[in-house]
Amino acid sequence: MVYEAKLADLQTIKNMVHRTIKECYPECFSETIVNFFLNLHSEEAIKDDLENANVYLMESDGYLVGTGTIRDNLIKRLFILPQYQHHKFGTELLQCLEDELAVNEIFTAEVEAHEQAKGWYQAMGYTVISEEKIDVNGEALPYYRMEKHVTAMNLDHLNQGLMF
Repeated sequence: MVYEAKLADLQTIKNMVHRTIKECYPECFSETIVNFFLNLHSEEAIKDDLENANVYLMESDGYLVGTGTIRDNLIKRLFILPQYQHHKFGTELLQCLEDELAVNEIFTAEVEAHEQAKGWYQAMGYTVISEEKIDVNGEALPYYRMEKHVTAMNLDHLNQGLMF
């Protein structure tokens, strides 16, 4: 089930995101880059999204498994807890967020992805529209802006009560 988060969920979301970064990112990134991502997804940034965007939580069998945010047409902060990765929860959550865009007549979804996530988003139908290298204390972090045309809603998600 996917549902909209409330301000009261701030610490839960921060803990999920930071736990995922701390457990998964050191395999791919230096400590400097890991800290960059922790700061990018700070409590203040999450609070801003809770107040000014649409933040969602995903549950399965009564357990929180992930979170994702929509701000305008940008899908961001899509995180699945480490123990639930590779079980299609990320694919399902992304589809729910895309469906939410389509319900609101937004037909182009965008994401921002680092190198390790780029391939997954491409497999989900996204194409790179721009690339930049972010300087993080002297380290170059390749970052990609990607988009996907969203035309067909997955009504099964909505009919099964996965959204709201």
